[in-house]
Amino acid sequence: MNVLITLTTAGIDTGPFNLYSNTDSYVTAFQTNIAKSLLVAGYTSTVVPAGTTYVRVKSTGLCTNYIDIYVTGSGTTTTTTTAPVGPTTTTTTTPYVGPVTTTTTTTSGGGTTTTTTTSGGPTTTTTTTPYVGPVTTTTTTTGIAYNYYALQPCAGGPSISVRTTSTIATGKVVQVGGNCHTVTGPVGINPNTLIDTTEYIDCFDCGYTPGPTTTTTTTAAIPQQWYQLTNCTTLAVDYSSNYNVGSYSINERVTDFLLNTYRITATYSSNPGGSNLFIATTGQTGCPSGTTTTTTTAAPVATNILVTANTVAGSDLDCLGTPYPRSITTVTATLYDQYGSPTNVIGGAITITVNTTYNPCYGGSVPSTYNIVIPGGNTASGASVAWDSSRTVDCGGAGCILETDTYDCAASNTASLPFRAGTITC
Repeated sequence: MNVLITLTTAGIDTGPFNLYSNTDSYVTAFQTNIAKSLLVAGYTSTVVPAGTTYVRVKSTGLCTNYIDIYVTGSGTTTTTTTAPVGPTTTTTTTPYVGPVTTTTTTTSGGGTTTTTTTSGGPTTTTTTTPYVGPVTTTTTTTGIAYNYYALQPCAGGPSISVRTTSTIATGKVVQVGGNCHTVTGPVGINPNTLIDTTEYIDCFDCGYTPGPTTTTTTTAAIPQQWYQLTNCTTLAVDYSSNYNVGSYSINERVTDFLLNTYRITATYSSNPGGSNLFIATTGQTGCPSGTTTTTTTAAPVATNILVTANTVAGSDLDCLGTPYPRSITTVTATLYDQYGSPTNVIGGAITITVNTTYNPCYGGSVPSTYNIVIPGGNTASGASVAWDSSRTVDCGGAGCILETDTYDCAASNTASLPFRAGTITC
C-alpha cells in the first residue's frame, strides 16, 4: 500500500534510513537506503506491506536511532470477483390468438355493412445472451500519514496534542480553535484533533494578548501591647497607652511626661483602660533603691473636671398681679487631682460651656449656652452658673405663659490643664 512518510526532525548524523513494518515485528526492512532529504521533504513509499499500522524509520549511518510512526487510515485493498456467466437464452411465447372479426355498420341513405376478419396462430420469440467470463474488480485505498505534535497554550494551562499532515518546527506558533499555541515538539501518540496549520513567529504574531495582571499587597497589622504601671512612690497602679509588642518588658523602669517613675508589672493585648499614659524608658529595671511609700507623695495635678447640675424651687414670680412658681438650675464645675481630691487651677483660666435648650413663651425651641469660668489659682471649690430654668412670664396678648431653659450638657476647653487632664464632652 502507499504511505506518505515525513520526518519532522532529523539529527545531523542521521541517515540514510531503512523502513520496517510492524507486520513482521520490524524484522526485515521492506525498503532500504532512503535518503534523509527525501524523508524530511515527505517520502511516499509504494511497497508498504498491507496491514501496516506502524512504520519504523531507522538510521543506518553513524547514528542508529529510530522512530516508529503511526499510519493513520492504513491502506486497505478490497477485491471483488464475479463468477463466470454462460450463454443465456430467453424464450417468450405468445399464445394462440383465434380469428378476430370486426364489423362496422354505417347508415347513410341506404344501409352499408363492412366486416373485417383477422386470424393468427401462436408466436414464439427467443433472445440469447452470449457467454460472459469472470469479472474481478480491485479497489485500493492509500493510507494517510500524519505528524503528531504537543502544543502549549500561549495563555497558559495544560498542553494538548494534535495531528496534521504538515511538518511544523518546534517553537513555531499555530492556532487551534482560534487560540494560539506554541509547538513544543513531536509526540508518539494518536490524538483525535486534526488541524490545518498556519505558522506564526510567536504568540504575539498569532494575535495573543495577555490579560491584565492584578497584584494584591497585604500589609499585616502590627500587634499592640499595653502595660500595667506601678508607681514607685505611691504604689498606685495605672496603665500606659498602646505600643508595638516588645517595646517594653516586665520590671522595666519608665517615666511619664511629669517624670513620675513607674515599674512595668504586667502586659495586656487589649486596652485595660486607665489614664493611657505615654511612657519613656530609663534604661533601668525595678524601682530606684531607697524609694519610700509612706512619706512622699506626688504633687497634686488637675486631671479631671466634674460638672454637676442641681435644680431647686425658687421664690414665686409675679405675672400680671398673680404669683407663679419658678425653678432655678445651678451647674457647678470642680477640678480633681489624680488622687480624687478637689484642686486649684494651675495656669490659665478654664472655661466650661454649658449647653441648654430654651423654650420661650412664643416661637420654637432654640439652643442656648452659659459659661463657667474657673480662673487660675482658684480655690478647690470650683465655679458655677445659675439661671431660671422654669418661670411664668407675660407673653403679651396671650397672657401669662410658662417658659423653660433646661440643662443639656457641659464641655470644657482643657488646653491649659497639665498632662493627662480629663475632658468633659457633650
